Amino acid sequence: MSLSRTYMSSSVFQTCLTHAFSTEREEIMGLLLGRWTKVKEKDVAYIEAISISRRLDKLKDRVEISPEQLMHAMNEGEKLKLNVIGWYHSHPHLIVSPSTVDLRTQLNMQTLDHRFFGIIFSCFNQEDNVQRLNITCFQSSLIDSCPGHLEIPLIITDDNTYPDYSLYQLSELPNILFSEEKNSFEESLQKKDIKDGLDSTLANKLTYQHNSFIYMEGISNIVDKLSMPIYQNIESINSQLKDDITKLQERKNNLLNNK
Repeated sequence: MSLSRTYMSSSVFQTCLTHAFSTEREEIMGLLLGRWTKVKEKDVAYIEAISISRRLDKLKDRVEISPEQLMHAMNEGEKLKLNVIGWYHSHPHLIVSPSTVDLRTQLNMQTLDHRFFGIIFSCFNQEDNVQRLNITCFQSSLIDSCPGHLEIPLIITDDNTYPDYSLYQLSELPNILFSEEKNSFEESLQKKDIKDGLDSTLANKLTYQHNSFIYMEGISNIVDKLSMPIYQNIESINSQLKDDITKLQERKNNLLNNK
């Protein structure tokens, strides 16, 4: 039996969107932390936090869940007393419908728990000069021995639990992407693809310069398009909280003076 519906907190939704829009060239992925419950004898999922997965391979059209990523997410969930209940990934410049690889991955995860589900963020799609974002929540089903998908209603709710952890994950996102860029750069230094007859020393230098420029471009994009906006967002939240504290303190003083 499939899920009847899924609830996602607004802070988790913001973090997932930020992660999805962090790169236009490759798909990103993370795991969803929360809990399942029964409502009128139907399974309902509540997403309360996420675990952002570091990509070992940057691929344009697919992502897969490794046992190490699943174990890391389970450890994070254990600290928050939450379970790994689903996964999410992006489809940059692709339709929102799950691919065959997505359906196979989802089907494998459902063998662990039939309530497990996936969410896809289709982003960077421009139509009539308007950027469009499409989201789907799904599970897999076997139709004539072929994987198909079932759409699950997704509802965004107000924050009731763990908003601070979502803010922490948001602030950690640039560090995770920086780590991915660094790993890619270091791996490129280990590769030797120099044709016979070329000056190997010169070729190595040119390859190193080329890879260094790509690395610097990636870091600059992280700072410009991610770190600075996140910093400004956190500063805005901090300013709003300070204003709220001031107003509450004034209200407290007024109540005490009126006694």
